[in-house]
Amino acid sequence: MKKHSLLFWTVLLTAAVFLCGCGGNSTGSGSGTSEASLDYTFFPSSPVFPAASLPGDTSEVSSEPTESRPEESLPHSSPEESSQASQVSQVSQASEASAEAPKESSSEPSRDPMTDPSDIEFMDRKHFVLGLPEKELQAFAVLYHSALQFRTEAVLPEPIPENVADRLMWFLNYDCPELIHLKGDYQPLGSDGMISSIRLYYHMTPSEFRHARQKIDSYMQQLKQDARGMTPYEAEKLVFDRIFNTVTFDDYADHAGSVYGALITHHARCEGISKAFMWCLNELGIECMTIAGTPLWDTSSAFFSHSWNVVRLGDNYYHVDLAADNLRTNDGETVLPLYGFFNADDALILRTRTINPIFSDIGVPECHSTDMNYHVRNELLIESGADLKVRFCQILDRNFAVGEINHISIRFDSHDDYLAFLDDWSDWFIDYQERNAYPRCSDIIFFNDVADTVVLSTHP
Repeated sequence: MKKHSLLFWTVLLTAAVFLCGCGGNSTGSGSGTSEASLDYTFFPSSPVFPAASLPGDTSEVSSEPTESRPEESLPHSSPEESSQASQVSQVSQASEASAEAPKESSSEPSRDPMTDPSDIEFMDRKHFVLGLPEKELQAFAVLYHSALQFRTEAVLPEPIPENVADRLMWFLNYDCPELIHLKGDYQPLGSDGMISSIRLYYHMTPSEFRHARQKIDSYMQQLKQDARGMTPYEAEKLVFDRIFNTVTFDDYADHAGSVYGALITHHARCEGISKAFMWCLNELGIECMTIAGTPLWDTSSAFFSHSWNVVRLGDNYYHVDLAADNLRTNDGETVLPLYGFFNADDALILRTRTINPIFSDIGVPECHSTDMNYHVRNELLIESGADLKVRFCQILDRNFAVGEINHISIRFDSHDDYLAFLDDWSDWFIDYQERNAYPRCSDIIFFNDVADTVVLSTHP
């Protein structure tokens, strides 16, 4: 999350910084719990601005990022957006006129629609926004509505401390994946540490936003159709696999930090990937949130933040980090999912990152259960201190199919056991095939040092 001082704005008008990146995916190669099916009425969707109220055309979203421009030529000054601003102005004027009219049946004062959070899209899913105090929530509503109206400056109801403004901007980005047009850059305006307004920047014009949103809505409709009748765990894995198999990890692609980049252009970094995972699961009625923190595996990265998800299945919460899996980094690369952080508990996830206090101060749900962890659930975890060769052979006995293609993921509780396995697995596998009189097959290991996970891939 980057903000600009007024001096910085004067000197470097077009600066833009991406919010989140995650390097450090290490890829290499070498020689029953019963669940109910999904209920799609869990999270009703009611967009703030129906498609018909947004100016638009049939053009594609530009592959070039929208450049920052002087205030008089920023998006809200275009003819299309002036029309939208006029609509908003008319609503505001009507509200003011209503407030001035005598009230016969109520003494309640009229509430400014800009500060009213009740019509924020997907409000019931915004875990961190819902935890804000009332005054901060009103300021957040102003930021949200200003972003939807493509305003270049959001004027807050009253000045707020700079650290509060930072927190609200983080949540505007991470808790609102539907704001696919909003850049991470922002410029707080005020004095003496108190912020009275915030300048916003955009990736899209209103017409591009409308067209992009239509594509995402179509994606979600197809996803819900494909997931119908699945358990929440099955639907979660469907989303994980679908994003994994279609996205190329790219820190610097256009829209890399948004759901549009992950689901539509298929080039995204961890921020866009985690927000896409959140939106997809929310559409399927599965509670999911996006959080961020500092990765411990790549201190040399140009980025200092990493984002992932927390998902609720049944009565328990779990961490899911799709972006720390072995995603492809170029379009032609062959990759296989490891599921190293698929429904992980706190103990596992906190080995590799810290959680940003912006999120933990509001309250990140505790994740103590391993019941829905991919490797625990499928008996693919090798516990610390176990005989590695014996456990490897036991896993093969349950999962290896002779004469077929096999992709078997194995996670290790101990990093030392993981490294020892990488040294000896090939000899053990050859011995296993000979002992069982199996025909020799070609094999390869994909591995990930961050997750202490390998995938054995075999072909007849």
